[in-house]
Amino acid sequence: MKLPPPPRTFSLLLLTLLTAWPLASHAADITGNTTLNLPLIDWKTEHALGRRTAPVLAILYSDYQCPFCRIEQARMRSFYRKNRNRIAWIFRHYPLAFHDKAMPAAEAAECAGSLNGNTAFWQFTDAIFEGNGNFDFPSIAKRIGINVSALQKCMDDHAMTVHIEAERDEGVTAGVTGTPTLFLLNKKTGRGEMIIGAQEQSVLQKTLDKLLLK
Repeated sequence: MKLPPPPRTFSLLLLTLLTAWPLASHAADITGNTTLNLPLIDWKTEHALGRRTAPVLAILYSDYQCPFCRIEQARMRSFYRKNRNRIAWIFRHYPLAFHDKAMPAAEAAECAGSLNGNTAFWQFTDAIFEGNGNFDFPSIAKRIGINVSALQKCMDDHAMTVHIEAERDEGVTAGVTGTPTLFLLNKKTGRGEMIIGAQEQSVLQKTLDKLLLK
């Protein structure tokens, strides 16, 4: 975990719409970026908030035990509410090796989503980030209506570990070195920003507004 430096700008030379991918049934469900090796987005499996047709993708790499990520989660919630017609917010895992609760928390959130759907994933995620970090997974599950035994079995089986590690590896390929890291991508123009650290909401808003200028 690093102190947040200022946002780093880059130019995306190509934002391609792919025509096929094994996990999707429709080409329109996937947006890919080949220039920066950003991961493909499959709307059928991603944890996303917002409209698929939103002009900007907001891809957040986060760690449940990272204090800066807890700050960024709250700011992103406000940012999303203000811009819900302009962005699609996608949550991706980047558990840091020196955070002993980060991987179990990611597994718990993924298991919650697997059992009760995308809404449950976001509820579980917000609950983990509460206060100074809430890692009492059974109590969270009870509160939001998830079967505690089923959640525990999913976690014991480590059913989501491969998926979480794949997201982290994809983040490394995309240039993520710490958390939180946010990518804002204009799907139409191919322009984008990489924002490192828990930046103020005003920074996020200014960055988004700039990306949407013609």
